[in-house]
Amino acid sequence: MGKIQPCCYHEMDYMGRVYRTYVLSEPIGTAIAQHDSSLFLVTTSDGQHYNDCILELDMNTGEIVKRIKILDLLGEKYHTGKEWLLFSAMEYRNGKLLLTLKRIHTIAQLDLESCKLDWVLAPEVMWKDTPLESIALKTQGDDISMGRPDKATWINEKELLIYSTGTKGAVAGGYHDPKESAVLRVQVDEKELTYVQKEKHGCVKTMQFGSALYLQESDKYLHLTGVTADRTQEKHS
Repeated sequence: MGKIQPCCYHEMDYMGRVYRTYVLSEPIGTAIAQHDSSLFLVTTSDGQHYNDCILELDMNTGEIVKRIKILDLLGEKYHTGKEWLLFSAMEYRNGKLLLTLKRIHTIAQLDLESCKLDWVLAPEVMWKDTPLESIALKTQGDDISMGRPDKATWINEKELLIYSTGTKGAVAGGYHDPKESAVLRVQVDEKELTYVQKEKHGCVKTMQFGSALYLQESDKYLHLTGVTADRTQEKHS
């Protein structure tokens, strides 16, 4: 990873005025979430791997109050290479963190009190015959059409909106669509550990980055595409 440089995090408003600056002695990834004075960041677990450790920073004191290694949660199966997760997004809700682990085609929910996973959502083959199989969400319908998801977010108490790039990537098991990426709407029953893929909407194919928003008032979806697979005059990245 090279020499680790101190990382600065600035609290600022939309006019660019800086209110507080935090200087950290470790590199910080792109996934971030906040609740009250707790700021959740992603860093390296050991100086050799990218973005595989969650930090909880107390914004009032600047102190790191919690450190959670993803390897302790997932086990060794996919722990290959420096960037073995591609940890692309994180969201806080009710004492939980929703994690988007792009490279391993997985959405996971982390309980912050116990520092354990409540469940994982992924194509069935991803966690079959592993210790996580017992908390992998099951479905009575078709397996989820999700490959290298870039972001998952809750849109109500029981439903997730997931942007799936639809790219297989380096880890086998994800859904692959060479023509389209997709916005997925997935209903989750956290008590029964089950899910149903309610909707799938194809969109411009991206090889790398993307996201989606749901507009409840108009019942419409917005998809935001990063690096497009087909760069034409009509479709620019």
